[in-house]
Amino acid sequence: MKRQAEANLPVDAKLSEKEITVLRLICEEKSTKEIADEVELSLRTVEAIRDKLKVKTGAKSLAGLVMYAVKSGIIESRPA
Repeated sequence: MKRQAEANLPVDAKLSEKEITVLRLICEEKSTKEIADEVELSLRTVEAIRDKLKVKTGAKSLAGLVMYAVKSGIIESRPA
């Protein structure tokens, strides 16, 4: 049985390539500064993209963003 929060994550949110790149880096546990350096954006821009990702996906936290990325196939789930 799925929990209510998991059921509310839309799998079909329309994300830009930059948003997908930032989401993948979040899933790799990169810090905001590491992401900003890697994609050549300011810290504030990365924070804005992260916040926009939360709105688009319905996630309430970084853990929710990771769940979205796994469910939508953006990243692969690894066995524990």
